[in-house]
Amino acid sequence: VNKKAGPFSVFSRGRYETIEGSPPSQEQIGIVNIPNYYFGGSITPGREYMSPRGYSGSQLGNQAFMGTVELRAPVLPLNIIEVLKLIQFGRPTFALFSDFGRITDSKEELILTTGAELRFSILLANSPLFMFSYGWAQTPGQWSEDWNKINDPSYDQSIEIGPKPYFQMTLINPF
Repeated sequence: VNKKAGPFSVFSRGRYETIEGSPPSQEQIGIVNIPNYYFGGSITPGREYMSPRGYSGSQLGNQAFMGTVELRAPVLPLNIIEVLKLIQFGRPTFALFSDFGRITDSKEELILTTGAELRFSILLANSPLFMFSYGWAQTPGQWSEDWNKINDPSYDQSIEIGPKPYFQMTLINPF
């Protein structure tokens, strides 16, 4: 679902997978920390993994669900660089998001991550070729712990806190 809300866009997506029998290890369903590769904003060569942004573990099973909700806004409604009107770099957008997922046939809790990312695209003759995102994400509990550390007067500034930034290809092309 992709709905306009003034200058913003609200995007949501859900995905459910199930497998029966005894699949080989490489075919097992799970929520994992494996990057996906997307071309044209939606084409995945090979398998698309259920990989919440900011998640570093793995859960495997026979049934899995993953979803995302995003609030997106254009940073600049134009291309930053154009090369002979053929290759364009730009259409930057900003997104606040929450990814969630669960292995439905396990006792594990719901995986929930939240974060923010900046996206930009590379277009070939006005068609999206690659969309990249640079962002930060982690669980709400980790955000809360970091906030408490920052507000603690005894916090040692030399200790690094916060989510590790990531740079990856993204599923949805910017505006």
